[in-house]
Amino acid sequence: MWTGPFKIAADVAGGGGILHDHKGICVLAFAKNYQGVISALDAEARTLRDGLMIYCNNGFLDIMVETDSLNLVHIVTGHTPGRGN
Repeated sequence: MWTGPFKIAADVAGGGGILHDHKGICVLAFAKNYQGVISALDAEARTLRDGLMIYCNNGFLDIMVETDSLNLVHIVTGHTPGRGN
């Protein structure tokens, strides 16, 4: 999934994702605008939440997520640097 530009002054961001099958073929994609966003991490988290909901609602339950947000990975997995996880 990806997150587009985040404008802190406007509190808006865009995000979306692409679901590929095991051969790399696009199966489903989405894009959304988000209002009231407080940070880039907030936009990343909203995009992850919405993507997982969309994919699960369409019957895709075995999903591997890729993101470039290490902070989001730490939050979702519960592994934070320096805690011995």
